[in-house]
Amino acid sequence: MVLFDGEGKLKKYKNAKQIVRDFFPVRLDMYQKRKQYQADTLTYDLSKLSNRVRFILAVVEEEIKIRNIKNN
Repeated sequence: MVLFDGEGKLKKYKNAKQIVRDFFPVRLDMYQKRKQYQADTLTYDLSKLSNRVRFILAVVEEEIKIRNIKNN
């Protein structure tokens, strides 16, 4: 079988076991990148939500006044 390897070059494989051995590091690297992306996304979402909660609590506790303010 002739297939593309992890670097995008054509390579001749004798059996499926050889293909799996060759692509395992590539797949493992992609899994790690995906996991890191998901962790970064969740961290960003957590930060955004925590800032929203802080804002709402500040309004409720009247540290920030956004109602009944006269426009000059």
